[in-house]
Amino acid sequence: MKFVNIILLAGVLISFVSTAPAYIKGQCGPGYGSCSPGYCCSKFGWCGNTNYYCGAGCQSEFGRCDENQPSVPNVNDIHAPSNNKGMVNIINSPPSTPEVINEDRKSRCGPGVGSCSPGDCCSEYGWCGITTGHCGAGCQYEFGRCDGNQSDVPDVNDIRVPSNNKGMVNNLNEQKEQSNSKPQSSGNDEQKIWNFLMEKIGNKYGAAGLMGNLYAESFLRPDNLEDIYNNQLGMTDREYTEGVNNDSYKNFVNDNTGYGLAQWTYSTRKQALLDYAKNKGVSIDDLDMQLNFLWEELNNNYNPLVVKLKNATSVRDASNDVIFDFERPVDQGQTQQDNRAAYGEQFYKKFA
Repeated sequence: MKFVNIILLAGVLISFVSTAPAYIKGQCGPGYGSCSPGYCCSKFGWCGNTNYYCGAGCQSEFGRCDENQPSVPNVNDIHAPSNNKGMVNIINSPPSTPEVINEDRKSRCGPGVGSCSPGDCCSEYGWCGITTGHCGAGCQYEFGRCDGNQSDVPDVNDIRVPSNNKGMVNNLNEQKEQSNSKPQSSGNDEQKIWNFLMEKIGNKYGAAGLMGNLYAESFLRPDNLEDIYNNQLGMTDREYTEGVNNDSYKNFVNDNTGYGLAQWTYSTRKQALLDYAKNKGVSIDDLDMQLNFLWEELNNNYNPLVVKLKNATSVRDASNDVIFDFERPVDQGQTQQDNRAAYGEQFYKKFA
């Protein structure tokens, strides 16, 4: 009888193990470990099984890799967990409707990742580019070009972070370094945005924390197209905006590109933004329209965050609340928190 019980128990355990779901998504690479069997670790450190994960840059030490995959993925193949914290979904097969995030597409560099393309610099934060923020102080010469005569990173009053939120900085007083570089925000727009947020939030810390995050996303420019897509789509910010307005560009909702003050990216949010603009009879880049849309979105879908902003006791806390509860960039580390809080502090000093 005892022997029979042992057999039955073993059968139950085998059945349990065989039906247990697999961890298929999450972060991988140095400090995280390997993906589940059969999944690839992308060069950016996420598990998956599309060309994006298994092709160029795939980290074979931490999962499967496929040869002869294209180096540039179809944008619809890119996905990562929405919580951006390395958490995983416990399911038996890859998700049929993956979530798309815009932050996971910029070329990375540095230890465990590799070098930039020829001619590009690897910034101290591990991102490829050609601005002084990439090629100047802190540039990692082991992984790309570096300019030896660049000045140190300027004070926060003189820096800006592009909409891809990767810690790259440009001197606001510099002339454009390339044709698709983005202008800084308008001082008049800054005042208007501050007044709007203060009227709605009624808390100077909350207003500054949110405004600093919006600045990190878009320079507070309502026509800002996510930087990487200027080249990929072959359009400037104005051309993209005009194409949406006159309906000559028909993929606004589904192109997975960040746009506007908050860099709206997901199709449902961009459809709502487009419908809102059409209902108001204004351009998609109308500042007043985007501010009101943002506020309605916050109240309807992120009300707990609104409560936090209205009761904030510091810019830092308000800024972090926006990072974790609303913007949710892939990089939520200390440097990202410091940068966004610093922008918020500058607006607080300027307007509060």
